[in-house]
Amino acid sequence: MESSWVLKREAVQLAKECIATVQQQLGVRLKLAHPEFLGLLGDYVDLLEDQTFKHNVTKLYAFAGLDPTFNVEPRQAEDPIELVEYLGRSYPRFKGNREFKSLYRGQPVYA
Repeated sequence: MESSWVLKREAVQLAKECIATVQQQLGVRLKLAHPEFLGLLGDYVDLLEDQTFKHNVTKLYAFAGLDPTFNVEPRQAEDPIELVEYLGRSYPRFKGNREFKSLYRGQPVYA
C-alpha cells in the first residue's frame, strides 16, 4: 500500500473529514496513524449509507493508488439475508458460521 498519500494536504483533509463523519455517526474515533486506516474506512463505507462519505473514501483510495473494493452505488441484495435490527440499524444475522451478538466500537460482533 502506498503511504505517500499522507503527505498530500488534500488527502489529509479528506481523511480528517472521514474521521469526523465516523465519530459523529458511530461514535468511533479513528486515528490516521492506524496501520489499517484505509481498510477501516472501506469497512465503514458499507456500514454508513452516506454518499458524501463514500465519495471522500473513494478519493482517498485514489490518492493511495488503491482500487476501491466497496461498491459506491447502493447495492441490490441478490439473495435474501436474514437481518437483525440492533440500535436502529440492520445487520446480517449470520456471518460465516457465527451469529450476530452486539456492536463493539461501531463494529458488529459475531460469536
